Amino acid sequence: MTQKDLAEEFLTKARENAMNFKDINFFNGPFFQENDIKAAFNAGRESVMDSLPEMEWKGIEYFQYADTYFGRYNIDDFGICLLRFNGKEIPLPPGSSLEETKQAANEHYKKQIKQALGL
Repeated sequence: MTQKDLAEEFLTKARENAMNFKDINFFNGPFFQENDIKAAFNAGRESVMDSLPEMEWKGIEYFQYADTYFGRYNIDDFGICLLRFNGKEIPLPPGSSLEETKQAANEHYKKQIKQALGL
């Protein structure tokens, strides 16, 4: 079962419990199991990663940058790409193309988000 399926299951239980409460059919027990709540919360955190837009690059051909909530990514492309995040160089495989460098920046950015969310 995927995290998304768990979230849907949690919502279904929540709707059922709300309907029972509305109809005064009180359930004699906990409305939600602790594991259900944790699974739904984690599914929500994971879904953030699925909906992240690609980084938006600005600048000119040889000097590009992308601003994020965590800081700025810079790419200097003089035939050999240099990627920096908040001024600190991010190592790249030798001969990385501009597109590969942008992909490396995007992966680094997603890693930063996962770390912030505790994933």
